[in-house]
Amino acid sequence: MAKPFLIFTTRRIIEASSTKLLRSGTISAASAANIGSISYLQDPWNRKYSTKVANEPKTEKKTGNGAKETREKRAKAKDKTIELSDSDKICLILNGDVNSEDLVEKLEETGIEMNPILLKQVMAKVSKDAGRRVSRFYKWAIEQPGCEPNLEIFNAVIDFLGRRKDFKAVETLLKENAASGICNVVGEIGLKTFEIVVERLVKAGREKQAVVFFNKMEEYGFKQNEEAQKIVVQWLCERGFASYAENLVKSLADTYYPDEEICNTLVKGWCVAGKLNEAKRMVNEMSVGQIAMGVTAYNALLDCICKLCREKDPFRLLPEANKILVEMEAAGVPRNESTFNILITHLCKIRKTEDAYQFFLKMEQYGCSPNLTTYVVLIRSLFQAARVADGHEMLDQMKKSGFEANVKAYFSFIKVLCGIQRVEHAHQVFTTMISHGCRPGKETFELLIPKLCEVGHTGKAKELFGKAVAEGLMPSSRQDILEQSKVKKPEEKEKPKRLTLSMIKKKKNLRLKRLRLSFVKKPKSSRRVSY
Repeated sequence: MAKPFLIFTTRRIIEASSTKLLRSGTISAASAANIGSISYLQDPWNRKYSTKVANEPKTEKKTGNGAKETREKRAKAKDKTIELSDSDKICLILNGDVNSEDLVEKLEETGIEMNPILLKQVMAKVSKDAGRRVSRFYKWAIEQPGCEPNLEIFNAVIDFLGRRKDFKAVETLLKENAASGICNVVGEIGLKTFEIVVERLVKAGREKQAVVFFNKMEEYGFKQNEEAQKIVVQWLCERGFASYAENLVKSLADTYYPDEEICNTLVKGWCVAGKLNEAKRMVNEMSVGQIAMGVTAYNALLDCICKLCREKDPFRLLPEANKILVEMEAAGVPRNESTFNILITHLCKIRKTEDAYQFFLKMEQYGCSPNLTTYVVLIRSLFQAARVADGHEMLDQMKKSGFEANVKAYFSFIKVLCGIQRVEHAHQVFTTMISHGCRPGKETFELLIPKLCEVGHTGKAKELFGKAVAEGLMPSSRQDILEQSKVKKPEEKEKPKRLTLSMIKKKKNLRLKRLRLSFVKKPKSSRRVSY
């Protein structure tokens, strides 16, 4: 080991001295190269730690044909230029990190001619990361020749900013529009813009700001009327802000007297908030004012009562629901599909599948036809109750009625069947799902393949794995999902041993002894008495 180390050190010293002499001009470049390539300083044993000669050419690593082909493919892919559409080019600029000042310059550099159709495509593709650059882009776009301002695109910009909860930008855009008068927001068409703003404010949890916006709506170019009031009351009650809605109605009672629609909406708002006493108070006030309750208010009361009964006393759900149904019949209010859907949904949640099925059969008597929600809720409940044959029959009936469930509904069916260890029926539902033209997702394959391996249907599991790989939902390297050793098997419970007659007698005597001793008064602990 001493000789190679000595050669390595000597070579380094000679290289350092030659470069120093070359810089000072003492020797030429050719002589310095000769000094660096002295043969006796090379390692004669050709060890791994030997140094390379100065002028030695670099040798490329030998690779197979496959590696060369992949490198060529990558080089070709880099050389290819991806042709982007005009809307994609604008979206790349908007989604990038660009200042509002540089945004106009970059948009003008593209040389794209704007038109209303292109502006609509950009608003459909732009992501949330664009932020306020969208409003700046809209102002620039409507100034271009051939791109006239459109109320539909204006509403899309307002909705985009509202989804981001950037209400300062919404307010600025509305005030600028009111000052310039570019888009006419007065009348029935303008109510759509007003509804978009109110909806986004309420969904963001800014109910106070929604009421203030209604009071100052004329500053933003809108006209305050009864229809605008109904829009605010409806969205506030939809989210359970009934107190703000009722205060708004009472403050404007002299101008806009509350009609049947507003009163029914207020009852619904108190029911959504879960305050049954306030809803009943509102019903009493309606009866005093001789305002009739509609099916909307009765359905809201029914839903609220069912929710409260489920939380406190599930056994009272059906009797309390029947009371509301009797009141509806006495008032002459007919039942609709929502009434039956509420009853069926809540009965299925407390596992009263038979009662829910009976209400399903009664729908035809009241002139109601089941919809997709009715079928999905009832099929899931039938599978949970292990009534698999009835569930498959209901699936066929749903298909004959013209309804098609989505991926989420089918996944819930398969999940329930796998949960009760009916994997073969879950695979049958999966086959029905594909036959109905519904494409399964990644979660469906990840749930069903291990369950099939647990039961022992490895052939079906491999077939499903092949489909998932072919559709690009699962990589081919996920072979571990097919291995039964990695799948958790359910623990088998030990079967209780059969007791003999003597063991039964012994167990009985022990139980009787414990029972007799339980009546014996236990002695008090001995206390030390002090004299």
